Amino acid sequence: MRLNQNEERLSLAAAKSGISENTARKYLRLGKLPSQCKQIRNWRTREDPFEQVWDDLKFKLEVNGGLEAKTLFDWL
Repeated sequence: MRLNQNEERLSLAAAKSGISENTARKYLRLGKLPSQCKQIRNWRTREDPFEQVWDDLKFKLEVNGGLEAKTLFDWL
C-alpha cells in the first residue's frame, strides 16, 4: 500500500511487491493487508489418526515424560 502511494502506476507498485496487479487492486479495494484478511479455520481437514488411542498416549507421557517418539510408535 505504501508503494502504491509512491509509484505512478499500480502495475509498478505491484511488481515491486512481487504480486500481480489484480491482487494489488483487490487489497487496495478491501483496504486491508493480506495478513488481516485470513479467516480462522475451525474444521479438520482430515480424520485424527490418534483419536482412539490419544488418551492412552497422553497417560503414558504424563507417567513418563521422557518417552521417545520411537517408543510410542513401537507401542502403537
